[in-house]
Amino acid sequence: MRGHRHVIGKAPVGVRGSVAAAVVIGAFVLAGCGAARTTGSAVPEPGSVTTGVSGTGAGSPSTTVSAPEKGDTLADMDPCDLLTTADKAALQITESEKAEKVGTEHVCVHLTAEGSVSPGIRTNVGLAGVVVNGPISDLSIGSHQARQMRTTTGGCFVFLGVTASSRVDVLAGDLRGNQDAACELALRAAELIEPNLPES
Repeated sequence: MRGHRHVIGKAPVGVRGSVAAAVVIGAFVLAGCGAARTTGSAVPEPGSVTTGVSGTGAGSPSTTVSAPEKGDTLADMDPCDLLTTADKAALQITESEKAEKVGTEHVCVHLTAEGSVSPGIRTNVGLAGVVVNGPISDLSIGSHQARQMRTTTGGCFVFLGVTASSRVDVLAGDLRGNQDAACELALRAAELIEPNLPES
């Protein structure tokens, strides 16, 4: 079976190097069947996330919302496009990494001032394939079935079922070690991602 691992370390908020290193390196156990979700040391690209806010002649900001490039299927999508520019602003995401393939999953890591949220696309296993590694509950998000799991290492997952053989895994962690905050972030991100999902 496969497990995914991230470590959310307790680094001082505001110290960018510590945040990046603590948020993205190995120890959350995720479900599935295959390789571990380890992204190594995160070195976010400056300016890779924008808020879409620009000044106007009157001095009041105008917000441009960029829609994700929704493909016909989940396999056509980039995990970084699961959240729109407005979604990222709502989650107070400060920096993002480029999507990368980890095992059979495509993952995008987003950093916030207090932790991280990482959506991952799986096209080889659906919601029924979640391997439980902590307290888990069933829920519905929009028109999709979902499951939320608290990991034994302090993180939190929300799994969004798309088809019988595909899903989106949303992992969140909090630098302070607050698992309730991690679960709140994962759920908020999943609720924003859900309307952007394709039908298959």
